[in-house]
This record gives sequence, C-alpha cells and structure tokens, in this order.
Amino acid sequence: MGQEYNMEEIAELQKETIESLKEYIPNLQRGLSQVTEELKGERKEDTDEYLRMNIDGLNWVIEAYNGTVSSVDPEKTKIDVSSLEEGVEKLSKSFMAKEDAGIAECIEKYMLPFLEQFMNAMA
Repeated sequence: MGQEYNMEEIAELQKETIESLKEYIPNLQRGLSQVTEELKGERKEDTDEYLRMNIDGLNWVIEAYNGTVSSVDPEKTKIDVSSLEEGVEKLSKSFMAKEDAGIAECIEKYMLPFLEQFMNAMA
C-alpha cells in the first residue's frame, strides 16, 4: 500500500507541486508551440521524439492538475475541464493515427489554452 498523508502533508505537497508547475508550464508552452510549428510543415529529424517528450510533460501537468485542483483558486479563472477532456481524447486519436495536422490543431485549440488557464489559476 502507498504512504498515507495527513491534511497538512497533502496541502504541503500540493503547494510544492504548484510551485514546480509555475516553473515548468512556461517551458512546456514553448515546447508545444515549437513542436506544433514542426508538425505544420517544418518537421525535423527529431520531431517525433520531441513530440513524445512534450506529450509526456503534458500528461504530467494534467496529473498534477488533478492532484492540485482543490488548492487552486476557482475565482481567478475557470478551467474548462470538458474542453480539456475533449482535447485529450482528440489528441490521443490524432497521435495514434500519426496525423500531424490533427495533433497540431489539438495542441493549439485545447492544450495551450488549458495551460494558460491553469497558469492564471495558480497566479
């Protein structure tokens, strides 16, 4: 079984995670923007690897969001969870089908706005 935490420990873990997210998300936003441009036609030799790294980072942010959402101020911004869920589903389908245009569209339409909303909520 996993370690059990009390409420104070959970709050501290959430705080530490949010601080890490504040540092990490701007880098991820830049990476996703860059890989989107590559997917739109400026593909490089390492685009597939770079995309996977960015998707891994995005997955970590979404997991961290799920673990910290209770400590984010909902009055600062509304995070559109249904749009995020739709975007994850579409991104997954496009990724599995290796559809560059679909992946790029999902990143621009769903993932980058989610990251911006999440950053605003943590401000």
